[in-house]
Amino acid sequence: MPLFVVLIVAAGESRRLGNKNQLKQYLRIQRHSVLAHTITQMVTSFVHSVKVVIGQGQDAFYEHSLLSLPKKVTDLLIPPVYGGARRQDSVRIGLESIEHINPEFVIIHDACRPFASLPSADVITYHLRDHAGIVPVLQPSDTISRVENSVIMEEIAKDSVRIVQTPQIYRYKDILRCHKEVYSTDPEKYFSDESSVMVACGMSVISIEGDHNNFKITTAEDVTRAELYMQHMGS
Repeated sequence: MPLFVVLIVAAGESRRLGNKNQLKQYLRIQRHSVLAHTITQMVTSFVHSVKVVIGQGQDAFYEHSLLSLPKKVTDLLIPPVYGGARRQDSVRIGLESIEHINPEFVIIHDACRPFASLPSADVITYHLRDHAGIVPVLQPSDTISRVENSVIMEEIAKDSVRIVQTPQIYRYKDILRCHKEVYSTDPEKYFSDESSVMVACGMSVISIEGDHNNFKITTAEDVTRAELYMQHMGS
């Protein structure tokens, strides 16, 4: 069995919930924090270990969020690492922090997507024979338009665009090399996710069908939706 490591990005400042003191990844939904739910979802039979990238000063929040987790989950956790100013910096730092493990594959996931699931190990290894990465995507159902200064300029064909989610799965050596390469070439250039980093390096990333329930908790409305979803799942 190839070695899989999960890298969870939890270093964000969570400004969009409306409460500057509330870090959304540590918000409690039912009995667990959002991060605890996310970690649990990423623990499967083929995962070797889980590394969490946290923000400076979040140690107490992180440690407290683990208290509700069972031992079979916490046993897979390796010590967290502090992230950087941007998401891409946090991911690069996280990738560098597991070089001593040298996994074959790395699963990169946002801390605030607590309802994600992973493909099987067989599906992952099948796709990563010919591609450097796997990304879950959704086709938008609404009309998509290009807008300039609040003025609608043109409609964009929905067939040509997708909504990109995590967890994204990559060959570890490829994603680490690409992150280092784009950073050394232009440290200020912004990348919204790992697939854009890989494409910038000329690597092939394949998309697979995502999940509408794998939404990201960003706003207060998302928190309400998450609570309702958990109530439904528990009923």
